[in-house]
Amino acid sequence: MHDGDAMRAKVVTVTGMALGLVGLVGCDDARPLAEMVDKELHINSVANNFMISLLANGCPLLIPGTVHATLNGRAMTVEPGSHGSGFAGDVGCHEPTFKISALPDDLGPVLTFVIEDHTETLRMVIGGYHPDVPVLEAPPAGGWMLNRGDPLSVSFTSPGEVPDEASAVFHEEGQDNFGPPCFFEDEAVATVAKGQVDLEIPTTLCFGPAWVSLCVGYAALPHVDLCENATCHYDPSEIEGCRVYDLLIGE
Repeated sequence: MHDGDAMRAKVVTVTGMALGLVGLVGCDDARPLAEMVDKELHINSVANNFMISLLANGCPLLIPGTVHATLNGRAMTVEPGSHGSGFAGDVGCHEPTFKISALPDDLGPVLTFVIEDHTETLRMVIGGYHPDVPVLEAPPAGGWMLNRGDPLSVSFTSPGEVPDEASAVFHEEGQDNFGPPCFFEDEAVATVAKGQVDLEIPTTLCFGPAWVSLCVGYAALPHVDLCENATCHYDPSEIEGCRVYDLLIGE
């Protein structure tokens, strides 16, 4: 064997050993739930889906096929997690996740998440959830022509739970205006009553084409009522229905 052949043989041998070690490390990092230390569940809700991330000391992974997760008895998709390959900047921990999208319509105000294998059950219960959001009326063709100080009422279709909070932010396109100083962006106090949102066009808003972003929803946010065998983290976002309406603002 020539020296070059010997060198190539050594390279192949070392590479094979490295791949073997990587495989062993990957196997060692997957473990049952009960063997994970300092477990944390982080829940994220976006649009029409929920995702839970499972964090623990040392970034352990799930043993594929051994862990099941549900939301109110409905199956969630389980991703066992992975570790970065080290190539092209892929480093760090890709923790296990549990997802459900296209949420069912009948979840109700209490959400129960269960994550379990043959060794342990993690449970998180969220109360005060609003499964439905109000639907504001469709914008009129061509928008509304209004003057500063005019009242404005926008109706909505109420779900099972009546909303109790609304907000309105006005934006003007920034055209030059004569007369007193005015604002290109302003807020208005909006109230909810009898199936509609009532507000008044701000007297400080500039003249010209504008639009208002109107939202109606709930003041009380969902909250964690129970957390078993882990520390639970949940930062809920406001649950509301929103729409944008075009306006033409006069004096």
